[in-house]
Amino acid sequence: MSESDSKPAVDVTGTGTAGLAENDELALSELKGLVWLEILELFEGDEAEARNWMTRIRPFLGNVAPADMFGSRENIDRLRCFIQQIQRGVVP
Repeated sequence: MSESDSKPAVDVTGTGTAGLAENDELALSELKGLVWLEILELFEGDEAEARNWMTRIRPFLGNVAPADMFGSRENIDRLRCFIQQIQRGVVP
C-alpha cells in the first residue's frame, strides 16, 4: 500500500482546502434552514411569532437572542438543544 492509499479522501480534520470550506459553509447554511423549520414547528407554523421569539433575549441561552446564535455550528447546536427542551417541556 502506498502512502497516498493510506490518506483519507476527505480532510476530516477541518483544516482542509478552500473547497472543503465551501462545503462547510453549505452545510452550515443547510443547518440554519433546518433550525428555522424546527422553530416554525415549535410555533405551529406561525412565522410572525417565530420571528418575534427569535429576536428576544433568552436567559437559558446566555442572555442572547436565538437569532444571534446562527454564527457557528456550536451555537446552532446549543440552540437546537434549547428548542428540544422547549418541545419536551423542560424549559419554561
